[in-house]
Amino acid sequence: MHKHLLSILLILVFAVILRVVGLGELPHSLQNDEASFFYNALSLFQSGADEDGRRFPLYLNSFIDPKPALFSYLQIPFIAVLGKTVFAARLVSAVLGVASLIVLYLLARRLSDNESLALAILFFGSISPWHIVLSRSTQEVILSFFFFLLTLLFAATLFLSKNTRSKQWFWFFSTCLSSLFCVYSYHSAKVLLPLFTIGLSVYAVAVMRQKIIWPLATVVLQVCFVLATTLMVSGGLSRATAVGIFSTGDTQLVLDEQIRIATASSSPLVIRFFHNKVVNYGLAFLDTYASHFTTEFLFLRGGDPTRYIVPFHGLLYIIELPLLLLGIFTSLSTAGKQKKLALLFLCWLLLAPVPSALTTEESVSMIRTSLLLVPLIFFVASGGKFVWQVARRPVFRYSLRGLLLLAYLLSFAYFIHQYTVFQPRYRPWTRQYIDQELATYLKKHHDSYTEVTISKVTGQAYVYLALQNLISLDTIQSSFPTRLQNEYVLGKFHFVDAGCFVGSNPGTLYVIGGTCVLSPQTPPFVEIADIRYFDGAEGYRLLLPGPQL
Repeated sequence: MHKHLLSILLILVFAVILRVVGLGELPHSLQNDEASFFYNALSLFQSGADEDGRRFPLYLNSFIDPKPALFSYLQIPFIAVLGKTVFAARLVSAVLGVASLIVLYLLARRLSDNESLALAILFFGSISPWHIVLSRSTQEVILSFFFFLLTLLFAATLFLSKNTRSKQWFWFFSTCLSSLFCVYSYHSAKVLLPLFTIGLSVYAVAVMRQKIIWPLATVVLQVCFVLATTLMVSGGLSRATAVGIFSTGDTQLVLDEQIRIATASSSPLVIRFFHNKVVNYGLAFLDTYASHFTTEFLFLRGGDPTRYIVPFHGLLYIIELPLLLLGIFTSLSTAGKQKKLALLFLCWLLLAPVPSALTTEESVSMIRTSLLLVPLIFFVASGGKFVWQVARRPVFRYSLRGLLLLAYLLSFAYFIHQYTVFQPRYRPWTRQYIDQELATYLKKHHDSYTEVTISKVTGQAYVYLALQNLISLDTIQSSFPTRLQNEYVLGKFHFVDAGCFVGSNPGTLYVIGGTCVLSPQTPPFVEIADIRYFDGAEGYRLLLPGPQL
């Protein structure tokens, strides 16, 4: 390893630069989840309770579903040292991103015993657009991604190494602790971690002739952790049901239509055999599942959620398409341990989209399928390593290497251009830029108004006002659960469900949606300002009661 140490350090330094430079500005503005984690970290730091007033919680009652409080706890040291800035709030994601690359390198070296392949995986992971985007956003998925790889690293050390009894217990404890953090951090891991551990167990027992006791004990405990972390969360099962493939009525409507059409000309036995829930929901699952392996998802557009899409760019570089295919072919064409390892990563590749395919909300998701990145990097690195070494004659070898480096340099430059120039302007309403700008405006002018009535255009503007200290922490904590209602009051700020509400109270500022078309019965008003999205689209209109000029 020592001869590659300089290369490893250089790659990691480059990875840090890609994930830290401009972190406070890109991605543009704080999205709702980011703002929620950020404010809860501040609340926990100042009072030991979250924004709902609960002391040292395990989960946060976020806007849509419960989220792991661990992410906010990890933000606290960065905020304490660097201050209450977006950079500090996001830095924990960047650190976890770089740490996950280190763990990925160690895992690849442990499984393959091939230092050059592990180094190639580290390099391709460090410049991966998918990984860079995930590492620059406050998102619990990067937390689970890190612990997932760490769990597999510990498990591989436990399953595949000839350890002493005391070391076996150490690695078993480490594997279980990391497993608990992994399934606690994100929903997809609850499905995938036991499946991947089973795959690693089969590889260890059937291929490497290891004992079954430790793999079996690990899988059993992981299943227990999955059940515990699901049942301990209020609404955990109901949330899973709400976004599951059976939650939508679309597939059932198609099935009902098929039965109506077939009834006129087919026997009941034929109808029951071909038109049933197993067939229709199975086809729906396969359709979504297959979408994760399309060129559009991987190389051209990317996937949901929209706020993470880099316009006109996929999750991988275009140049990696031939390398991916070449890597799969060459890896599976080898013999011995390398072929068995390739089969292990091929199983990983096939399993990774399952949680996303089982859902209907943002079903073709780059978030839920983030673990798909690992086998993709493995096969791309295998293909790149093959190209790097294939030619025997120096003139051909160096020509191929030059072309590969040039292609990557151009692809990388294009990605950086799209990410810095186009991504902030692409569907900016998916990130709450106008709420952040509204909070900045009110920070300067709120003393001019006795009350501010805000129409809930984006849904959760209060957290941005709280981040600007316009609403005290005590007020926020004491407002739960009233704050969950359609209308509520926090200090001088009145939040209403109607998107275009304009009253006539003197001294009250009314904030309504920028696209509102007001009726002739609307009380007289004066529009004093507007707030627009980063691309110029209408966001908020700020109105005062009074005669129109």
